[in-house]
This record gives sequence, C-alpha cells and structure tokens, in this order.
Amino acid sequence: MDHQATKRVLRLSKELCDVFEERAVDMDMVLPDYVPEVTAVLKCSLCPTVTARYRSGDRYTVSGTVTVRILYLTEDRTDVYSYEASQPFTVSFPSVQAIHHNVCVKTDYVHSRAVSSRRVDIHGAFRVYLKAVGVSEQVVYAPPEERDMHYRSKPVHYTVPFCETDKAFSVEDRLTVRAETDRIVTSDVCILSTEIKPLVNKAIIKGILQLKTLECKNGQYDTEYYEIPFSQIVDVDGLCEERLCRVDVSVGEYELRIQSEEGGGAFCWFDGKLFASVQCFERCEDEVVLDVYSVDKPILCETSLIEFADNESEYNRMYPIRGTAECPEGLHDIVDVTAELKNITFDDTGLCACAVIGLVGRDEGGTLSYYERTIDIHEPCDERGDVQLLKAEVVKQAQELRVLLSVSVKGMTDSLDAVTVVCDAVAEQHTVFVKSGASIRVVYAEPGDNVWDIAKKHHACAEDIMAENDLSDWTISVPTMLMIPML
Repeated sequence: MDHQATKRVLRLSKELCDVFEERAVDMDMVLPDYVPEVTAVLKCSLCPTVTARYRSGDRYTVSGTVTVRILYLTEDRTDVYSYEASQPFTVSFPSVQAIHHNVCVKTDYVHSRAVSSRRVDIHGAFRVYLKAVGVSEQVVYAPPEERDMHYRSKPVHYTVPFCETDKAFSVEDRLTVRAETDRIVTSDVCILSTEIKPLVNKAIIKGILQLKTLECKNGQYDTEYYEIPFSQIVDVDGLCEERLCRVDVSVGEYELRIQSEEGGGAFCWFDGKLFASVQCFERCEDEVVLDVYSVDKPILCETSLIEFADNESEYNRMYPIRGTAECPEGLHDIVDVTAELKNITFDDTGLCACAVIGLVGRDEGGTLSYYERTIDIHEPCDERGDVQLLKAEVVKQAQELRVLLSVSVKGMTDSLDAVTVVCDAVAEQHTVFVKSGASIRVVYAEPGDNVWDIAKKHHACAEDIMAENDLSDWTISVPTMLMIPML
C-alpha cells in the first residue's frame, strides 16, 4: 500500500523586521522674560516620547514629541532653575504585514551651550526603533493512519500574535505639598508598575506613575516622590479572557501647577497624557511528528528545525543596586540627584550596565555646581527585558558617596522550544522490505541505545518491543538481549 502523506499548516510567530531611524535635534532655545537669565547650564537632557502610531498605505508612521530640558544657574550661582522646550517629530518606516509593532525611542546624545543670557544652543540626536512581528505558515506532516506506519510525536505549546491596539488617555491627580513650597524647579515622571486584565472585547489597564520633583521651599531644595494611580479601559475586538495580553505605557506631556488652599495649605495639580500599547497573543497547543517509519517499505523524511515561542505571562521585577563613588572635592551638601543607565546588556551573570550619576551640590559658600560620577553595575538576575531606572539616592559620607539605585526589569516570561519536525514523508515506490519469516528476532542492545531506533532499524513495532521485554524506559541502561516481535 502506498503511503499518502497528510499535511497541515501551523501558524507561527515570525519577526519581520528590526530597524531604526535616527533623528537630529537642533534647537535654538530662547528663554522668556518671566524666568531668570542663564549664567551657566548645569545639565541638559533630551527626552523623546511616542504619542501616535499608524499604518498608511505602504508606510508605518511613528509620531511624537521630543522635549529638551536645561537645568541652569542664575547670576549669583546660588539658585537653580529649569526650562524646557518641545518640538514634534515623525518617523516613517516601510510597512510590512505585521500584527505587533514594538516601538521604542532612545536618546543618543545631547549637547548644550549658552550663547547669551537668554539663548541656549542645543544639538542632539535620538533613535526610533521598530520591531515588527507577524505570522508565518509552516506546513508539517500529520500523524499517519496506516497500520504499518509508526511515528513518534511531541506536544508543543506556543503563542501567536493576535492583535494590537493603542490608546491615548489623560491622568489627573491632586497632590498635597508643603505650604512653604515656592516652586517646582524640575520634575520627572516614570511608570512604576502596570498590569492588564483581558475581558470580552475589552482590557483593563491599571498602573502607578512615579513623579519626582525638586521643590524649592524657603530657599532650600528638597526632592519629593509621589505615586499617582491610573486606570483605563481599552476596546480590543475579538479579545477574550483566555488570551494573553501585554501592555506598554509611556508618559507624554504633563503639567504641574501649585495652588494654595484657603486653610493655609498647598497642593500640586498633575495633568498628564499617557499612551498605552496593548498586544494580544493566542495560546496554541499542537502535536508535531518527530520521526516516522514503515515496517513494510523505506520512508524518506523531510525535516525542519522549528522554533516554538511561548509567551507565558508579563513580569516586572524590582532590584535594589548599591554602589560607591568618590566624593567631589569641595562638595558640602547635595541638592539634587539624577541618574541614567547606559550600555545595558545581559550575560550569564545577569544585568550589566553603566550608571551615570548626576549631582547638583553646594560648596561651603553656597555656590552650586554640577558633578558626574559613573558606577559599573553587575547585578544577578534571571529576567531579560526592558530596564528602567526608577529612583536614585546618594548619601555623602566623609570622602565617599553611597549610591542606592532602584531598577526594574520588565518583559514577558517566555520559552523557546527548538524542535526538529517532520514536514513531509514519502514512501519509496518500488522497494519493499524482505520478510525473514521468523516471528522473533534476538538483538544485543548496548547502554544508551534507544528502543525506537532499534525498532526502526529492524522494521518492527517499538511498542511491541517494549511490551515483549517488559521495558518501562525507551533508553537501554544496561547491556541486554532484546526479543523483537517480527509479525
């Protein structure tokens, strides 16, 4: 009987492209009259954020805003102020038939120079990265139904991109501050945590923003941290509770306003724009054939190595990282601390990075200066994902700076199972195995031999060999004589 191979199609996740575009930032920042003049720029930062993503024709477009902020000294060099300016950007990529579009933005560099007391020259660059993921079709061999055919199979579990959707929304909150707060010098916002719950055609996003402020209170500077919860419902057509979702939330423009209360207190009003990208995965289970043979005729197999990616759940791990650095000469007290992680990689030991610590500090005469110190990070961790610096604290002790960083690693717990799968099996048309006529054949098996390979070699049934020899393990552990049923 000729073997008629049956085939079927698997839908698998496939990376379609991984590209980036660089954008230059050249800005002539002019300070308005209502802020003090610039004597010296302490620090300049560049922060690009994505506010919209869409496909149009044969292009995939990412748009957003890049904000440049300077921290500077006034004329007597005892007060610090900040000023920021923003400009839009648009990046267009060639469109591919992707289901998920993973977009991220990273700053390359930024330089600033005060050309006058009211003008600052800014030069910098940033990159917009796009990783597009779609679905590919893989034809595989199906388990045969003929009685003379024997196969070995394996169950596989994997996930396939299902859909994605974006949602822009606002977050407002009333934050209590001290009554003596005169002004907020500078601020930063990051996403402290997120979670997503899939429902029917909807998903609920919850999370916490962390707002860091440098506040001036009666001529003194204090750093404060605030936590702002948010919640948003996103419409996702076709979503159900059994599907897996992940969410990425970024912060766009925001505004802070300090207002006094009638009772003598004060509060700060936060008004921010958030952008959420929701990606959904379909969980799949299947059975693939690893090997096949016939007891009657030779079978020629075509195999392929297939990777089954299984995204299981989303995680967000926090790591406290401690380090020390040399104290700058003449530093009397610390006014503000900023930090940035660079050269982020993962190796067998965990997370590796370089932390650049920025300090605004006073000398004994009250003059403000800016200092930078670097710390090499080698932190053991099992996760691999997006790394974010949440908080940086520095304490001056004698001639040493003690640094405590709070770092999060966010991503998906996943597994990658590489399996050699039979894609096609064809019987040789004019060859048939010659039967010996004996009902039992005796062979000698060495330790490490596999019953499946022995059965395939002798054109016998592997299950019959297991039963005949009362074996419970497919691999032979000790030298033994095997009885092989041939009928």
